[in-house]
Amino acid sequence: MCTRLTVAILALAASPLAAQNCVDQFYFPITGNGLEITSNQSVEQTFLVQLTGQLLAVELYELRHHRGISTFDLRFDLYPLNGNGAPSGESVATVIIPPSALTSVGVAYSVDLFSQHVLVTAGERYAIHLETLSPSNGATYAWAGDAPGGYANGDCWIRTNVGPLSYDMGFATRVLKNPSLLLDLSQPDGPRSLRIAQQGGIPGDFYILALSFDPRNAPPSYGLGPWAGLHISTNELIGELEVGFPFVGTFDAQGNASVSFQAPIVPAFVVGQTLWGVTRDLSPALGFRSSSPVEGVRLR
Repeated sequence: MCTRLTVAILALAASPLAAQNCVDQFYFPITGNGLEITSNQSVEQTFLVQLTGQLLAVELYELRHHRGISTFDLRFDLYPLNGNGAPSGESVATVIIPPSALTSVGVAYSVDLFSQHVLVTAGERYAIHLETLSPSNGATYAWAGDAPGGYANGDCWIRTNVGPLSYDMGFATRVLKNPSLLLDLSQPDGPRSLRIAQQGGIPGDFYILALSFDPRNAPPSYGLGPWAGLHISTNELIGELEVGFPFVGTFDAQGNASVSFQAPIVPAFVVGQTLWGVTRDLSPALGFRSSSPVEGVRLR
């Protein structure tokens, strides 16, 4: 269930890359049942990842206000699972859904995860977690599901540790799929930090990373700036950014690789600009082959 889209950078006349926006997992409830989400009952639905890529969104089917209109937010989290298949550990992504986003009539609500840089790999398992402070004796929220459920790749839980139940909740996951490479640019360590992570590479193959503040120089063009050495160092990256070169490059023969630069790696004068990046693999003759989806982060 894939729809073709073009990953464009700003208003470029020619798109640098085509990727696939695919529905990975899907379950639509048909019985009209569901579970209530209250201050003492969270609801979780686990699922299996079958497409490697960036998790763009999770769609929640027939999500609505229940017994009136709640004045409390609904909180969405994405959790990994423990060995028993229950939600556990630290949240991978968090989104607050305000009461005004929903009505008393069930809707398909899409939780946008693009900016949270959630990279998933086929075979991983996660849990969709919904919670609220809405007291159980007042207006709350409801999420549609079936009992017994018909989703074979996951289970329903409540309160994160009660389950698995006979329910399955209505949901879909949407993944930006690329067959070879993924790149994640983010600032998880706070302002003026930078994290660069690559997934999907083949150990022993060579890859080159391009970073640019000027979208006109984004691959597949070759850009105007130099390629930096074998590995990115803190001083090297700062130097490239401070003198305004459009690219910083690195060869990587490790396949999957990541590096985190602590604050203040990002020069103050580029705060507020968008840093674009792409990873490309190289042929044995060092010719460019396929690209990862173009990734951008607005620096803070």
